Amino acid sequence: MIKSKTPLYVVWCGMKGRCYGVNNSAYRYYGLKGVTVCDEWINDFEAFEKWAFANGWKKGLHIDKDLICERDGISPKIYSPQTCIIVSKGVNSNITNIGKTRVGDDEASEICEAFSTGLYLQREIADYLNIAQGTVSNIIHGRGVYS
Repeated sequence: MIKSKTPLYVVWCGMKGRCYGVNNSAYRYYGLKGVTVCDEWINDFEAFEKWAFANGWKKGLHIDKDLICERDGISPKIYSPQTCIIVSKGVNSNITNIGKTRVGDDEASEICEAFSTGLYLQREIADYLNIAQGTVSNIIHGRGVYS
């Protein structure tokens, strides 16, 4: 199969388009805010593909950079093997909504920064996002999400 016809190739192109495609409708939320793709992935689909499959990606799942970048204080954010995890579409939508509509940017940063402080906080975050506490734990520990 030609790799450019695979769903993961579309994901990779979309990631790069959001960061570097000035005519991309999402560029203002990514590229204009300084979000980039790491050197390892920017021109090497196979490196991205290898990482994605090793981390549990399958069609329908999303690549998220926000949780780890927020937790580790990485700004501007970057798509990289060290900052990305695999999440479900629903979890990714909820993560995106934390910073955009549900709470302010400062509160979103506080939530993400505090992810690793204990079970009580994990439960609070899970309740807030309406997801399982185990999902929050998987995100915190970089194990990806299987939902």
